Amino acid sequence: MSKTVTVEELEEHLRERLEDVRNGQSVTVVDGTVTIAVIEPPSVPRAHVIPHDPALRLQDFKPGAPLRNTGAVEWLIEERERERSGKKRS
Repeated sequence: MSKTVTVEELEEHLRERLEDVRNGQSVTVVDGTVTIAVIEPPSVPRAHVIPHDPALRLQDFKPGAPLRNTGAVEWLIEERERERSGKKRS
């Protein structure tokens, strides 16, 4: 669904037009007979922000053991063997 509005109407009813976009409607903005903008809803769903504990600080991060420097082929072989045996990655 699409709605066409003039620049003046967009200025007067900006919040309403943005609400239309939020509800899935495209808004085409025209100046006279020239289309100057199309406002569309995002093509991907909005990301959900995961709240974090503000008491956690970067200084409190304790890294795990360093990763082994394994070649890609060795890693792939190990991964396939792990999958075939049904063992989970640690």
